[in-house]
Amino acid sequence: MNCRYSGRVFAALVLVFSVTTLQAQNVQLDIERSVKVEFNSQKGYSYNVYGTSDPAKKTGWKLLGGGDGTGENIVFFYRTETDQKVFFKVESEPSGPGEEPKPQEPVQSIVPITNLPPAESSGTYSLGEAIGENEIGGVYRIGVSAGTDGVVLELPHPGLQEYRQKQIKLSIYRGGTGLGSGKVSLKVPTLAGDEYESRKLVDNGAKQITDEVIILPATGSKDGRKVVVDLFNDTANTDGAAGGQWVVTTAAEAVEPTLAHQWAGTKLTLQNPDGTWGEWVNLQGAQGIRGPEGPQGSAGPQGIAGPEGSQGLVGPRGNRGPEGPQGIPGPLGPKGAQGSEGPRGPQGLQGVAGPAGPKGPAGNVSAQGYDLAVFSAAIHSDWSNKNFDGKDLSGIVLEQRGHIIENSSFRNANLQYISGSTRQNSGNYFEGLFRNCDFSGANIIVEVVTTMTIRNCNFRGAQLKFTYFSSGPDHGKIVDWKNMDSLNKWERPVFINCTMPDGSTRTDSEP
Repeated sequence: MNCRYSGRVFAALVLVFSVTTLQAQNVQLDIERSVKVEFNSQKGYSYNVYGTSDPAKKTGWKLLGGGDGTGENIVFFYRTETDQKVFFKVESEPSGPGEEPKPQEPVQSIVPITNLPPAESSGTYSLGEAIGENEIGGVYRIGVSAGTDGVVLELPHPGLQEYRQKQIKLSIYRGGTGLGSGKVSLKVPTLAGDEYESRKLVDNGAKQITDEVIILPATGSKDGRKVVVDLFNDTANTDGAAGGQWVVTTAAEAVEPTLAHQWAGTKLTLQNPDGTWGEWVNLQGAQGIRGPEGPQGSAGPQGIAGPEGSQGLVGPRGNRGPEGPQGIPGPLGPKGAQGSEGPRGPQGLQGVAGPAGPKGPAGNVSAQGYDLAVFSAAIHSDWSNKNFDGKDLSGIVLEQRGHIIENSSFRNANLQYISGSTRQNSGNYFEGLFRNCDFSGANIIVEVVTTMTIRNCNFRGAQLKFTYFSSGPDHGKIVDWKNMDSLNKWERPVFINCTMPDGSTRTDSEP
């Protein structure tokens, strides 16, 4: 337990007297001002009370006394002056049964010391510029060269954010000569920097607000001098830009000597002027009412980052991310060496019919409006190995002996509403209806009445459409070849290795 109390000063009567006989005698009363200090205790712990007049210091706490905990409040009185401010703290530690409490000295702290550039000439010395990017805090050593005249140490403005609520010490050494040395003083420039503030310094020794605090007066002594100055910026983080003041202390205020006393649990006895001890007084009081909770303090400065922790365990494998974009093609590699000639491959399929040759001599023989070439092919059921380029074959049923029409040319022919049969009487399918034929540029509407297979044929540039027979509402509906995948397989031809009207090659699965 570590508790801190600010002294509440009030008048208390401390009665010191000595009575040795029953005879009447003069009794001397000393009435002094004191502070009542009260704190709760716990059995099994010993308590030590410390006091100081400057709680901002990490050292300088003076042990005032101690005792064992009883489970009740412990009260003692401390003599003080009227205008004196005293701060107290209580520290506890476990104590075994029958052991005397062991007084606990305050922990001594290690204060960082930073050497700043010396003041080598008379005039001004900027403390803020000398500190620069260094961390603000601890003790700063500054040497003032011998032989210089007066030097003004310019403190940073207390309203600057980085100096608010900061406490630092200055260790000033002033070299001396046979002619003595000038004064060293503290001043605060305005935020604009063109003059000095008149009310930004508190001289703690003189207890006044001023524009200058002299820490080393001018002297004729030839010896060097040194002084340690405590600086505390009382500007809160919530204050405005003007800020508060630097509180300057050049000598620690000593704590008043402790009044000789002894404790026995909650009982206290004081030493008389003649060295004897007075009566024991039980100072145990009733448990007081818990005071209201204080306001939330301001956030402290950011602590130093802790060491990096050890490597954690490998987590579970995450889900596969989306595929990234296609990378930029790499540079073309060098051409490889000529390979050896491979074995001769098997005989390939019959190629698509080549382009039409030059126009031949005039034309076909007609009789009474009928093209005799078309008429002969129809009556003989022989459409293979013939040239029907530009012919009007619309509405004709193309029947072929053997059921395969092959190696014929129908370029730019009119083949609207043609049909054909590919079934035997038994219902078995044949190889196909058309094979190795050229329909480029033709106008074709095929009436599909049964399964039709077309192999190795050229339809480049043709208008290719289908219509099929059904008992439904779509009977006779014409479908362009681009939409034929929406039809059932028996509602359209099957194309094997065929060049379609847009130049693409299509190969359906075998029927």
